Amino acid sequence: MKIHQKILVGMGLGILTGHLFGAHSPFEFFQGELGQRLMLNLNIVGEIFLKLLKMVVVPLIFFSMVLGIASMDSVASIGRAGSRILLYFLGTTALAITIGLSLSLMIEPGSYLHETKRLELMAENNEAIKKMESLSESSQSGMVELIRKNLLDMIPANPIESMAKTQILQIIVFALFFGIGITGLEEKKKKTLLETCHGINDIMIYLVEKIILLAPYGVFTLMAEAISKQGLGILNALAAYFVTVIFGLMLQLVFYLTVVRFAGGLSPLYFLRQMREALILAFSTSSSSATLPVTMRLAEKGLGIPPKTTSFVLPLGATINMDGTALYQGVAVVFICQVYGHALGPIELLTIVLMATMASIGAAGIPGAGILTLVMVLDSVAPVLVAGIALILGVDRILDMCRTTINVCGDCAACIVMNLFNTESSEPKP
Repeated sequence: MKIHQKILVGMGLGILTGHLFGAHSPFEFFQGELGQRLMLNLNIVGEIFLKLLKMVVVPLIFFSMVLGIASMDSVASIGRAGSRILLYFLGTTALAITIGLSLSLMIEPGSYLHETKRLELMAENNEAIKKMESLSESSQSGMVELIRKNLLDMIPANPIESMAKTQILQIIVFALFFGIGITGLEEKKKKTLLETCHGINDIMIYLVEKIILLAPYGVFTLMAEAISKQGLGILNALAAYFVTVIFGLMLQLVFYLTVVRFAGGLSPLYFLRQMREALILAFSTSSSSATLPVTMRLAEKGLGIPPKTTSFVLPLGATINMDGTALYQGVAVVFICQVYGHALGPIELLTIVLMATMASIGAAGIPGAGILTLVMVLDSVAPVLVAGIALILGVDRILDMCRTTINVCGDCAACIVMNLFNTESSEPKP
């Protein structure tokens, strides 16, 4: 059985196990402490798997990024590549938010949630409401302040500390300067440094290939833990909201596959087949950063994209290209406003687009990061409704899995587009 098939089996068994032995189990004796203890012990395997992936993320990003930058002809070519990818990322993010807003305004998912169920969900998440309100108070900042904060947060005051805390964007900026520094060295020193970086990068790729063998077991326990806590019953209460987000994500996926077909000349099915391992992993871990080592390996080996492109685009994409998250934020803000009867005008809708775009750039590629940035976006148009985020917490874990998958898919599509500008591109795939 191939690795992606094992991962799918692990995912299916995890969903079944989480349902049977979790807090929402059909068997009463598993609904209490026994089920919690069982899931807690079982999840050790998943936590180990995630930690192993995160262990190689920082060195892999740093050295692959350095190699990508150092392989470019000049600082000018680095600037051109950077401006192209940033414009592309901003464009697709704005498109994603527009899709989310348009669908939520047409479907009006907030009108389907009854008052009784709204009060019930708010009561269930009473602690979360207090946290959201405190987060709102600490994030009372406008667009200018958010841009200023994101720019300052990009610069690492201490690169070692940034690596220790897995501050991906800061690591990328340091790698950018480090790579530029290598290009300015004399040829002998440059060759020695590049050989060292290549060696370390090869070690990281080798480790990724071995760690991924644990994926079926890690995915099994991670899925079991997620389903055991959330259950599947919550979907009934928030069905309209859930369906709106999923439909929006599917439209965004269609856009990516269209880009892959016409910009890259690849069959959409071929693209999905080659990247399925990374997409399944993104779904089960809800982390684009943890999936990054696998995404880079498959983009190079499966899609034939040269490391020069993947090492520059994918680490950057895993940090600032959060299209799925941005789309979800658009739907979530409109949904909460509709539930409370708060009408949104054209200026407020434009504010959502701008704020969600900026917030997605600063979002961490880790599980649940979308909720934190959602506080800022909702706070910009309806500060009094921030506590309403508690309404959607029940389905957030499942939607987090879906939007992370779209985030990773978007990064891969961007890689194909940016590879058009790479004169050293390998032979096109079918």
